[in-house]
Amino acid sequence: MLVTFDSLDYLGDIVYMRQEMFSFKTAFFVKRNFKKFCHTSHHIWEELVKVGRGFKMLKEDLKFLLKLQKRKIDYKYDKPSYKQDVKVRQVKRDFIKFLPFSLFIIIPGAELLLPAWVVVFPNSIPS
Repeated sequence: MLVTFDSLDYLGDIVYMRQEMFSFKTAFFVKRNFKKFCHTSHHIWEELVKVGRGFKMLKEDLKFLLKLQKRKIDYKYDKPSYKQDVKVRQVKRDFIKFLPFSLFIIIPGAELLLPAWVVVFPNSIPS
């Protein structure tokens, strides 16, 4: 990264708390990079929507699993259908696969290790 005199001057304004020039430079920076900021914020919003949908589907799967387990307890001799049995196995596998991925969500910056994790464990992606 090439550091120019302008960027050093800008950092000097921040360090020495020169506010009158700092506010002008900040406004100019925002005006100059407004399209890039909007583009980036749109991508961030799209990714947050995807994560929200994923958590919503996870919640619905958990509700289905709990409802089926309760029904299995209430009616001892009632067997689930083949489709329900397949879905229960899929949901259980997803929850087991979700445990390592929860660490990538909880730990800040761990998302950078996600590609390496997928290369080492290719079947670890929850559906």
